Amino acid sequence: MYLPKITILLIFISGICTSQRLDKLGKPKPMSLTGGIASNAIFYEGTANRDPFTYFIIGTLNASVYGLYNVPVSFSYTNQQFIFNEPSFKINRLSIHPSYKWITTHIGDVAMTFSPYTLNGHQFTGFGTELTPNGPFKFSAMYGRLVRDREYDVEVPEALPSYKRMGYGAKVAFDIPQYGLGLTFFKAKDQINSILEPIPEDLGIKPKENLVISFEGSVRLFEKAEVHAEFAQSALTHDLRDPVTDNNAVLASLIDTRTSTSFHNALNVNLSYIVANGTLGVGYERIDPDYQTLGAYYFNNDLENITARINQTLFKNMLNVSLNAGLQRDDLENKKQSKLSRLVAALNMNYRPNDQLTLNGSYSNFKAFTQIKNQFDYINEVRPYDNLDTLNFTQISRNASLNINYLFSKNEAVRHAVNLNTSYQHTDEKQDGFLVDVAGNNSKFINGKLAYTLTFTEQHLSLMGAFNSMYNTLADVKTTIM
Repeated sequence: MYLPKITILLIFISGICTSQRLDKLGKPKPMSLTGGIASNAIFYEGTANRDPFTYFIIGTLNASVYGLYNVPVSFSYTNQQFIFNEPSFKINRLSIHPSYKWITTHIGDVAMTFSPYTLNGHQFTGFGTELTPNGPFKFSAMYGRLVRDREYDVEVPEALPSYKRMGYGAKVAFDIPQYGLGLTFFKAKDQINSILEPIPEDLGIKPKENLVISFEGSVRLFEKAEVHAEFAQSALTHDLRDPVTDNNAVLASLIDTRTSTSFHNALNVNLSYIVANGTLGVGYERIDPDYQTLGAYYFNNDLENITARINQTLFKNMLNVSLNAGLQRDDLENKKQSKLSRLVAALNMNYRPNDQLTLNGSYSNFKAFTQIKNQFDYINEVRPYDNLDTLNFTQISRNASLNINYLFSKNEAVRHAVNLNTSYQHTDEKQDGFLVDVAGNNSKFINGKLAYTLTFTEQHLSLMGAFNSMYNTLADVKTTIM
């Protein structure tokens, strides 16, 4: 087997410059400029069709006036051509985030989040603002292009076409020590005339429209308990070219309902309680089948989650332990040919005995149970329990990781640090209690990294060298990379 060779060169450079005025000596500096730049270069040799040399550059710059008015600017650039990338995401981008006291604005290629069920980290090109004055009221708003238009190219069918999608939204929140309220509104709509070339029907790409409204509320009880809940409803039109129709849904008055418009709900409730130096919590989440928001890149639906969590700080705040467990199921409307249930348990620990040593460890056990009944058995069964275990699969995934950071010297001018990171992942599939290999899904991944960092604080310069190793076992194929 021929293994490609990849060499990665990392260079991190950061600089800070400050302007001074002679008449302000002894007073706060009127203006300061801070920023940094990072570059990543990759040399590649192999059989894959890709550039032998690619580079990425990321930079930030912030101008501050008396610490009150800030104008941060960020950018990223690469020579890599991603012709098949998602049209809603830009690799080369520029954004400006000026702020004054409690007013922050976002201009350019930016991303904002209102809630998990409305606008959730989707990048857009436009304008956004956040108002956080002293007091109970908070306000956020955005407007911009979520997806750029792209014509269908018969010579490059892998580059999916897209309609131009514009979106806008706002969130208002009221929060006091006893309770809090929030309302979120988000709407996105494709422009049918933004592309000229017809899109083949088999691609399934149609102009859409989406409206989502979310209500949030929280109540503090007995100074130690808090209940937080969010309810969202989404109206999604799958094809704007369909005829208009009447609908009695709550959101029907705010959107032109069509024959392809569907309405779905999402609910999330969490209860937390303070105990000693930690918290206890339980949660419930239900997302209807086909619930979707155009304000997120990817969304899981048709699921119900029940979770429990505990977090405690021990040994004079040197050790933090958190334990999470959850049960998830899908097929809420009993319409699928298979049902999937998941059981997840995760343990995380953070230990910091002093300023020089930090240890982080985690372990998780993920078990998924799938019950599948083929159509032939379903039609021909005589008793309800016939063929019950014919196609029952259990998938087990175990993950563990350990991260150790050690700072050799506290010297303010020069600092030496070592980092060791290891991770382990093992997955198995079982049928009727016996280990099976379905499409090579039984696998093992072991990764290791040892890094050394030298930092010159006065020059704002850091140099890092790292050694990486990886051992994988997938079905009968074993791979070692160093």
